[in-house]
Amino acid sequence: MQKLGTWFMCAVVFAILPPIAQLVQESSLKDHQTPGFFEFCARADLYIVCMGLAASAIAQAHMRAKSVPLFWTLWNVAVLLFATFLAAGADDENIDPAVLGRNSFILLITTLLSAGFTTYLSERGPSNAL
Repeated sequence: MQKLGTWFMCAVVFAILPPIAQLVQESSLKDHQTPGFFEFCARADLYIVCMGLAASAIAQAHMRAKSVPLFWTLWNVAVLLFATFLAAGADDENIDPAVLGRNSFILLITTLLSAGFTTYLSERGPSNAL
């Protein structure tokens, strides 16, 4: 369980620190208007975070193939492909930031669950895998 906590700190928290730091820096501006949660998510490039998490989960599952069922590897590949597809159109000027933020937040939660479970299974070992 400690390795899962380390994964969360290093992979997830460090990945979302730059947009949080940008929000804190912008809050000191005179005419700053705090964005809504989903607008903040839209600016946070969460699709890129999802792509990185999914890719690392695929690599980890590949290195420990006996610990991780094939389903989770394929699921992470699907998440990676979907995030890549969505990221390609995320900077279009006609995109609604609130919808982009909501969709990227939902994909982030999905990616966290699948990549986190893959990490857990990888570290748990082949004798206890599901």
